[in-house]
Amino acid sequence: MLQTEHNDIVIREADPRVTMMLSITMRPDPQLKNSLDYSERDNQLVGIAKRQVGVTWTDFPQSRLLEPETSETEKTIRELQTQLEQARNAGSVVDLRCMDNAGEPVKRL
Repeated sequence: MLQTEHNDIVIREADPRVTMMLSITMRPDPQLKNSLDYSERDNQLVGIAKRQVGVTWTDFPQSRLLEPETSETEKTIRELQTQLEQARNAGSVVDLRCMDNAGEPVKRL
């Protein structure tokens, strides 16, 4: 479509007929602006689908949403923190002190 003058293309002729259209004039439904964050692309698509073709939309409870995926950097940091903690706990720490008869540290042996 971007390389031709047509703004639509038939993906499938029948059962059901599927047409893809390119329109730069599509805007999200303003009635949903208080429910959807239109700075997010997915929410823009939901708003456009509601306005253009009447797709119904129901608010989804925040408690049902998944946690955001962790980035590769966050995964690496978590793994390195685990390795550091394991290294710290891996063996005994020996604290050796030399004291004189008065309990003062010996400066020279």
